[in-house]
Amino acid sequence: FGYYKKVSHKNKRKSLFLGGFFSDFISICTLLRFAHFMTCPQDYSYHLPDELIAQTPASERDLSKLLLSDGSIHLFREISSFLSPSDVLFFNNTRVIKARAVFPSLTHIRSGVEKLRETNIEIFFVEYRWEYSFEALISPGKWFAVGDIIRGDDFEITVDAMTEDGRLLSISWMSVRDFFEKYGNLPLPPYIEYQKEKESRYQTVFASQEWALAAPTASLHFTREILDRLGKQWVEMQELTLHVGLGTFKSIPRWDEAHTIRLHSETLQINIGLFETIYRVVRTSKKIVAVGTTVVRTLESLPLLYALLPSRIKLLLSPEVAQFWSDLSKKAIELNYSDRPLPDMGFLSYDEEGWMITATTEIFIYEPYQFMLVDKLITNFHLPESSLLMLVCAFAGREKVMSLYEGAVKEKMRFFSFGDAMMLSR
Repeated sequence: FGYYKKVSHKNKRKSLFLGGFFSDFISICTLLRFAHFMTCPQDYSYHLPDELIAQTPASERDLSKLLLSDGSIHLFREISSFLSPSDVLFFNNTRVIKARAVFPSLTHIRSGVEKLRETNIEIFFVEYRWEYSFEALISPGKWFAVGDIIRGDDFEITVDAMTEDGRLLSISWMSVRDFFEKYGNLPLPPYIEYQKEKESRYQTVFASQEWALAAPTASLHFTREILDRLGKQWVEMQELTLHVGLGTFKSIPRWDEAHTIRLHSETLQINIGLFETIYRVVRTSKKIVAVGTTVVRTLESLPLLYALLPSRIKLLLSPEVAQFWSDLSKKAIELNYSDRPLPDMGFLSYDEEGWMITATTEIFIYEPYQFMLVDKLITNFHLPESSLLMLVCAFAGREKVMSLYEGAVKEKMRFFSFGDAMMLSR
């Protein structure tokens, strides 16, 4: 209660005029405003037997199970029964790349001196910079300093710089895309035993935009048949892109400073027309259904992104749409970021016409949070004490979500990337 005493002292002069009761009331309200910082791992923890971690996907994508908010369990292929023409589904069309390249031996060159390294060397892609440059993690990292060269049979990689997450590398003799396509394997999550035959099921049926490090797993359950069925029901479907980064597996290291933590940045790509689409959906009182937490992070980043758009891009929108997003941007900042850091939208670019926008977001959603756009969420079960579980709890309420998780464990539902799904509403 040190904060309470500090605020009381600060308001001492006001207390003399208005009375101690009013001053103390303000102080208690201020304390309660910051109460959401007092989180601990147990708030987002649950017991999960190892056998419930799905090591393989269901025999067919839509034969996984679907848990609803009321606790009922269905087959995922029945999802069309729980959606209507008043719902608009938003999918993430990112595609996982073969990000993990492992070599039993490579030539290591430093200051012109060559040395054959005959042990496994792993190059794990982190971020695409341009055709011949990328950021990566290298293991064993202690061997490779700035200026060193790694040479293979048909490529040569130079360590250009150290970065926050790894090393900035440049490649010769082939492009970044060709290198990982030839030598890489799909980076299945660390809790799944790697087998080559699992790779095809770790892509969505509509994956098209490369450079993700992990799949938007809620979308793995959707089949072409389900999508066709939804179309015949006049359920609208939209796509956007968020290239899932390393932050998707990040736990919260310092719970006493959870409100100051920034996640890894992730790249999003949208068409300017998405601003018009969302305006139309909201104005017609339809429900926005986010398929996966990656879609939630993208949609909830849009009000902040709009504030960064240059005027010439905003002029591509109709006046009423521009006013809608201007108001929403101000509202998002006022409600959600008065006492927590704004997410870093550190990079912004657009094509010559201004239609395609690329940005990065570090948005971290946790309780309490006022969702600006998302009404319903389809998501898999997430790791204990993870930022994704915190997001889901912020969306549907921690007590409700953790109760549903407890019930899912009792019903022996399957967890994580190859596991079952749930559908929640606010």
